[in-house]
Amino acid sequence: MTWIVFLFALEIGLVPQGMFLLYDREPAEYTYTGSEQLPTIEDLDFSYSIYTDFQFEAIILDYIFIGGGIRCTMLPTNNYTWDPHSLTYNFSFGGRLGPVELFWHHYCTHPQMTYMYDYYPLDGWEGVYDEIGLKIEGKLQGVK
Repeated sequence: MTWIVFLFALEIGLVPQGMFLLYDREPAEYTYTGSEQLPTIEDLDFSYSIYTDFQFEAIILDYIFIGGGIRCTMLPTNNYTWDPHSLTYNFSFGGRLGPVELFWHHYCTHPQMTYMYDYYPLDGWEGVYDEIGLKIEGKLQGVK
């Protein structure tokens, strides 16, 4: 039995193509079946943005885990610089016994431009959600 094990991962990457659209519509229009496109309030093109992601986890007594991480998305401001756009945090806690894992995950995202310039963001992401679940992992071996 191991008392505690620390795991970590650091990732950096490029988003070669990406787009978010914010639609201007009322709840009744979610079932819209017309042929014309719904009007958009704004679109956020985050092509050629970069991100960093750091994750960590501690495994205690081989069964209990606790961990978390942070991802920073940075949008290009010109050909040479990027500005932080949003931070996404996660936190996990649970237990593992063989292939079975019982967990609680918490995720939250916060816009950074708001805090940097003290204004309401036009393209900031903000939100939060939790997950409580049971996961069973396994693998299938290929034929040799």
